Amino acid sequence: KSYATPALVPIDGRNQILSQGADWLYAYDPADGHELWKLKYGSLGFSLSSRAVTGHGRIYLCTGYSRSEVHAIQLPAKSGTNPSPEATHAWKYTKGAPTMSSPLLVGNELYFVNDSGGMFTCLDALTGQEIYRERLGGSHSASPLLADGLIHLASREGDIHVIRPGRKFELVAKNNLPGQIMASPVALDDALYYRTEIGR
Repeated sequence: KSYATPALVPIDGRNQILSQGADWLYAYDPADGHELWKLKYGSLGFSLSSRAVTGHGRIYLCTGYSRSEVHAIQLPAKSGTNPSPEATHAWKYTKGAPTMSSPLLVGNELYFVNDSGGMFTCLDALTGQEIYRERLGGSHSASPLLADGLIHLASREGDIHVIRPGRKFELVAKNNLPGQIMASPVALDDALYYRTEIGR
């Protein structure tokens, strides 16, 4: 079973719906629902809830519960710098992958935080190489958000870390809101909106 939100992605000039199912990534034609291709994760994946992100001709996803992994999957393409008629695994990362919050792609860096312990990880999105891991603490369900050039990351305990993107960890600020934060924040105009367990 899967709770992950599908993504509509243009591939070689044709829109495809990429849907994360249990153990498999599926691609559908949005016009008629016809299955175009599918790719097995290669390891156990179920009860997914994080949303995949796309870039560099790839989709970056987390495989779900039990033992989550971060996978980079090269999307099929007939043109471009790396043409391939089939989707293929580019790399995978097995340490501290989230099961609930979604990864964040900023340029050539992929960021994510694990559910328990608040281990914040930055990977090279092209190679999968670990750039850094930094323990922020706390438990996390909300996804990191890029707003005004900074990464905003809220824990369930209400701690909000503001981190500058880049290949070196730089904490810009740490704030706290009363009440548990489970949902991801929203940026609108010049404001950030957080939904907390209680309001004051």
